[in-house]
Amino acid sequence: MINVEKMEDYDSFWDQVHSTDLYSIYHTKIWKDLIEETFKHTSMYIMASNNGNLIDVLPCFLIKKYFLGKKLVSTPYEACNGGFSSSQVEVRKALIERILKYAQESKVKYIEIRSGFPINELKELGFIEKRPFVISEVPLIDIDKNWEMLSRNHRRNVRISRKKGLSVVPATRWSEMKLFYGILFDHYTNLGVPFFGEEFFRQIWEKLIQKDHASLLLAKLKEEVIGGHLLFFSGKTLISKYSAVKKDNEFSKLYASYALFWEGIRLGIINNFTNFNLGITGESNTGLLDFKSRFGSKISPIYFYYYPIRGKLPALDKYYSGFSLLKKIWRATPTILTSPIGQKINEWIC
Repeated sequence: MINVEKMEDYDSFWDQVHSTDLYSIYHTKIWKDLIEETFKHTSMYIMASNNGNLIDVLPCFLIKKYFLGKKLVSTPYEACNGGFSSSQVEVRKALIERILKYAQESKVKYIEIRSGFPINELKELGFIEKRPFVISEVPLIDIDKNWEMLSRNHRRNVRISRKKGLSVVPATRWSEMKLFYGILFDHYTNLGVPFFGEEFFRQIWEKLIQKDHASLLLAKLKEEVIGGHLLFFSGKTLISKYSAVKKDNEFSKLYASYALFWEGIRLGIINNFTNFNLGITGESNTGLLDFKSRFGSKISPIYFYYYPIRGKLPALDKYYSGFSLLKKIWRATPTILTSPIGQKINEWIC
């Protein structure tokens, strides 16, 4: 017998989520609380259990905005982790049917379920499959073997960064996270992409980094922070969540990005992770894909499944690869406006 129900805050099943590597950081109550407090979305974590044993969890959030309506999204702010963990067809179908019922009752425009692998059960139940991005992943073996997996040019750039005095160290203070946030904000603004408000990163600092569920690596020249790499600990997978470096000409030959990604690999190996998730990339972004591939990564598609109920489906890939005029305008808009507006945009495009 499979029992399917919503996970409540007081459920003892949360302990099973935290105690096994079967689940990602996005399945945990810590992440649920973080998203609820930062973005005010309503969580809907549906679980399947049998005789007190947790079989699977599907994390979903009800996203609603005035004038835009409502939608139900699994793992907002993450594209390929946090979906189904069970391979049992009947379990997946039971969870999907419960989500469909909840979506109909909530009168959402559509359901969106994200996955790092194909789910035929979703297509059988009427979901539309899209593949807007690819994921790059590096197997973590040992430091020597992973070093050899780097391209010759990448190894050279890591060595140069060391010779020029660049150090990579973990952040220990919120003030350092704030400096990194400023670099990230400038990076996304230069891309013409609206970015989160600072509150999201304060929550990450307090709920994840300070409780050893994440780490922020900082690239420093002497005492100046010139870049950073935010990493999430997720079962046996180390997730590269955000990375950015200053674009000033004086820092361009320090190769800070290469050093930050290599130190991420080292951190993963030292802490017994088996996989390094380098994040999603649009297939048209060949430069970034090449950069990631030279660390020894392999790419694979990620899957977005949509079930339209009463609205038009989004073009999430276009958000990153299109809208050139709007992005040009966004880059020219003063920060005093882009900061609060960017947070509001990311409350819906998540």
